[in-house]
Formats: sequence, C-alpha cells, structure tokens
Amino acid sequence: MNCNPVSVLYMLGQSLRVQLKFDCAPLHNASTKNTPMFIGSFRLGSYVSGKGEGSSKRTAKLNAAIDTLINLRKSAAADILENFLTDQKIDRDAFGKLLSQGKEDEDDVANGISTNGTTDYISKLQQLAVNRRWIMPRYEDFAEGAEQNPPEFVVKATIIIGTRTYNEYGRSSSKKEAKKEAAKKLYCTLESDPKIARGAGHENLSESKTIKKTVS
Repeated sequence: MNCNPVSVLYMLGQSLRVQLKFDCAPLHNASTKNTPMFIGSFRLGSYVSGKGEGSSKRTAKLNAAIDTLINLRKSAAADILENFLTDQKIDRDAFGKLLSQGKEDEDDVANGISTNGTTDYISKLQQLAVNRRWIMPRYEDFAEGAEQNPPEFVVKATIIIGTRTYNEYGRSSSKKEAKKEAAKKLYCTLESDPKIARGAGHENLSESKTIKKTVS
C-alpha cells in the first residue's frame, strides 16, 4: 500500500484545491477516566464528510478519514477518487480492501506498516508531510538500466520545506523497490535533521539550501 487513508485524503484535497477541514473532540457521553473516547470529523470541501471514533485523537482521525473516503466512493463524485488513485498509481482494489478492513489494523495503517509486516516508508514519509503541513514528496525516475542484467533503476525522492529542498536516491532492480529505498532514505534524513526533528515548519526554515545526496 502506497499511503494511508489520512494521507490520501490530504493529497486529494490538495489536488482538488479545496479546503479539507478536520475537527476532533472528546466524546463526553462515552468517556471515562480509564477509557477516553474521541470523535473526529473531516469535510472535503462541498464534496463529502465523514466521522470516526477512537480511543486516541490519531485513531479518531484515521477512522474519520476512512469514513470520508468510503462516503466519497459511494457518492456521485466517486470518479474523482478513482481517477486520483489511478494518477497516483495506487492499487484501487488494495486500497478498497484497506478501507473495508478499517479499524482492525488501524495502528498498522497509521504507523505505515504494510500488509506483509514491513515498514512502509512511502506512507511514513507522506504522513510526516501531512502532520507538518509540508508539500507532498514527489518521485522521479532518475536513471534506468533496463538493458542491464540484472536491470537497475534509480528513483529520486524530493521534498520541499520552505526554501529548503531535500533529495534522496534509491537504487534497485525494480522501480518499486527503488522508490521504497528513496523514501526510506529521505524519511531518515528528515528525522535526523535537528530542525526537522524539533518540528520546524516553513516559517522556521528560512535559509535557502538544497540538500542533495549522491546515489549509493
């Protein structure tokens, strides 16, 4: 799975250039000191809305995103989501199954854990961008050696934060794995940067700087 429902919803909002509003509050009539509950709600412009509950704000947000996307798939604007998934090269059937399974694997979905139990750094990187309100990362085919035996592909992952640009490269015998490696390297680079680790956003990264890494 390339990204989780929360990431998809934010990316869809950016693509449509509509406001995506999220609200979350304690669910007082169902809360106790030992078992707090929260209810979250998303509204995607004038298209659709959804709600979700959870024992944490993160879980409520995830379930609200799932409900919003399910409602969108059932609405007259369903083609908007389907076309977006196709453009982003997200498997529509697999994504539909993810929405259907919902709460069963909510922690894995939110933490960027793929269905085979490995860490999905593409999802983690997108979620980091969503949480920090950055522009979404982009990926480019940097080099291709399809005629080599075995073939070798290089994918560049880029994210822009304020006036700083971060680039990382992934190399593998398949484009998919090269993209995963690039995402992992970029995620680890951002996590190791002191300013990024402290939660700096656009306003705190004022100096112009491009961080480029050589292909390894």
